[in-house]
Amino acid sequence: MRTAVVVFWLCMTAWLIRYEAFPEYFTQSLAGYRSLLSRDVLVLDSWMKVMFRNTEIGYSHTNMEINESNPVENYLINNRIQLCFKIIGVQNNVNVLTSASLDMTHQLQNFSFSMLSQGHRMSVEGARTEGCTFDVEIKTGSTIERLKIDIPDDVILYAPMTEMAMKHLKPAQQINIRILGPITMKKANVIVRALRKEPLILAGQKHKTTVLAIEYQGMELLTWVDSDGNVLRQEAPFGWTMEKCTPEEAVAALRDSGDSDDILRTMALQFFSRDS
Repeated sequence: MRTAVVVFWLCMTAWLIRYEAFPEYFTQSLAGYRSLLSRDVLVLDSWMKVMFRNTEIGYSHTNMEINESNPVENYLINNRIQLCFKIIGVQNNVNVLTSASLDMTHQLQNFSFSMLSQGHRMSVEGARTEGCTFDVEIKTGSTIERLKIDIPDDVILYAPMTEMAMKHLKPAQQINIRILGPITMKKANVIVRALRKEPLILAGQKHKTTVLAIEYQGMELLTWVDSDGNVLRQEAPFGWTMEKCTPEEAVAALRDSGDSDDILRTMALQFFSRDS
């Protein structure tokens, strides 16, 4: 069961990479947090409901604050994901917390990632020590691993505030972004391309949006963003979607979950039928 949950979450992490990397401007590469935080309103409180094959199974909540009294942890970024779904016939509750703090110069100082579900617990904590070197502690069950890794300043671990900057991308423009996965602790490249302008109906309202394609390790995700930089909808392979919502709708999505299809079985069937 633990292996199944880990495999599932690796897929989910690729999809939820939107919380780790998005472009601000039209350059060919992003210069880390400094580019992201140099403009726009730096307060964020975003709620998205998560669906699998059109059934609500939980939510994602992201918020960011500025702590002016602490120059070392000046920017505080947090994300909570809570899901409830079936996996191999068993109902699972998954709780994922991610946080990051940046100093006044927009350098990453500390980060943490934790995932808790039935039969599986994992946490990652990192702190800058010298230069670009971070001390990292990874706990998986009763196993603890400590290592040192280099995170260059142009690598983004976690940056949901970039949603506000995606409005700058126009069709035919693209950008390359270097990210660090919270589970693997490995660097990877993400390519974001603006595809087209398109109207989107959400909660009975029509929005003018730009459709973006995010390519990450062979997986493509589609994102609809409005002219104010708000992410309204995202679609990933195998029937995963996210939609912007109110806090009340997000909590209701988790409360009323439980009737979704079996996630791993459905994804496996779709994967093998696609390759056959």
